Amino acid sequence: MTDNPVVGFEKRTIALTGDPWMCRHFYLQFSMVLDIRYFFILGVDTVWDSEYGFFEKDPKITVMSFRASMILEQKLMLVLCCKHTERQPCDILFFNRGLEWGKEYVDELYVLQYFRHQSHIVLEEKELWIFGAGNNGRYFYEKYKNIFHIGGFISNFEEEQQCQGLPVIRPSAVLQKKDSYVVICSDADEVMAEQLGRLGLKGGRDFSFAELLPIRLFIAVGICQIIKTAETLGMNEEFSLRYHSAFFLENAYESYHDADNRRLKGYGCFCDAVLYNIANAGMTELRNYEPLLDRYYKKAVRFHLPFYSFKGQLPQATDDVNPYALREIKAYAGRHFWFRGDQEINRMAEQGCTEEEILDQILSDDYWSDQEIRENFSREMKKIGLLDRFSSFPVRPFVEEHYQSILIFLDGTHFSGQLCRYLANEIAVALHIPPSGASETENEGENSRTGVMPVYPCVRRVLGINRGDTYQFYDPEHDRMEYLDVKTYAAKYIRYTAGARSIQEELGTIMAY
Repeated sequence: MTDNPVVGFEKRTIALTGDPWMCRHFYLQFSMVLDIRYFFILGVDTVWDSEYGFFEKDPKITVMSFRASMILEQKLMLVLCCKHTERQPCDILFFNRGLEWGKEYVDELYVLQYFRHQSHIVLEEKELWIFGAGNNGRYFYEKYKNIFHIGGFISNFEEEQQCQGLPVIRPSAVLQKKDSYVVICSDADEVMAEQLGRLGLKGGRDFSFAELLPIRLFIAVGICQIIKTAETLGMNEEFSLRYHSAFFLENAYESYHDADNRRLKGYGCFCDAVLYNIANAGMTELRNYEPLLDRYYKKAVRFHLPFYSFKGQLPQATDDVNPYALREIKAYAGRHFWFRGDQEINRMAEQGCTEEEILDQILSDDYWSDQEIRENFSREMKKIGLLDRFSSFPVRPFVEEHYQSILIFLDGTHFSGQLCRYLANEIAVALHIPPSGASETENEGENSRTGVMPVYPCVRRVLGINRGDTYQFYDPEHDRMEYLDVKTYAAKYIRYTAGARSIQEELGTIMAY
């Protein structure tokens, strides 16, 4: 395979598929530089039903149901136009029909970044002109006025001379503007695109639509904590105005993984920043992305994070996947389960202790001695400090400052929203973007469908923890959230382990920690 898995898409006949609205704008933007001949209607959940009249009335476009055989026989290049987060059902369909990403199809995001780099477009260095002085244009101005340099508005109406305190010019006048870029913001988008084309402007190079702006590319690749941090970063409004985001979750057992592997290689030369986990941070089973990134992502600014595995008495959680959760998922899909369970409760349940006996022990004020608790906490802080040496941003100072008042880890390995926000803000500052403001503290069950194990009373007392008066528990039978005190929450988990053990005995399987 060559370094770039995408084979000369711009010289091939193009077929569009996906969200009809995005396909329409893609066509209006690139019809002058790409040979677009087909629009394929897909039957997957991510594609919205819509009127296809725009393509049906164009004599150059053939509208038809998706046919993989036609793509292969005619060597078409299919461009998938949908949100990056909506791509997986399409990848599965294409994989099952023998289509490979980069060979027979690419994403609209890839095409946007290709033309952005081919034309050396950096929007921060351009003067943006908004085509459309109506509500859509004003909305775009208010949204982007503090991000990019907006020169003014373009309108076909001679009486419009000023809008939002900026000049309004005629379309032909933009030809006199140096380093300008036009953004179409109007319901008359079809007419405007054709008008700009007649003036000699080319879509992608000289003009675009708001949702197809050639802005920077941010990629997150790795485990769920990387993706969750990147999604939190995406909530930063100024970041979302400057960057397209693409996420690649570690999942080697799905049919769409082949497409994502190819995407990772294809997007490398376009990526401006990449966030990823490293494999040498105590979790050897994780994939090491460093060789791939070294080869394909030489121009990107990198932010790597280790996979934190926070063990011990804060929070009370096992560091490995809860065997009871695995059995529960397989036997009764959809029921509430604890993905990370409580190792102490698991051990006592295996020993045959009753619910009352377990509760008496874990709720006592001296389950562990004060010295054991302090030594354990000190040991865990040293572990986090060691992991910080591999990471772009330290976590230990944040933990030490906030562990008494906010939830930092959901369980033995998963980050809370608080920690994700801290890391996302560190990345934003490194990208010269203002960080997001703090929001209200999440409840200790923010990841409620997997549960958060309660802090034992003795740990709470010794370490001065003043959070977690109640814990969330999702009741799937009644589809509601319950807020439980420590004793009631722990009792539910004890009954849960007893139920899971009975399933184990009934099926004759063995569960081990």
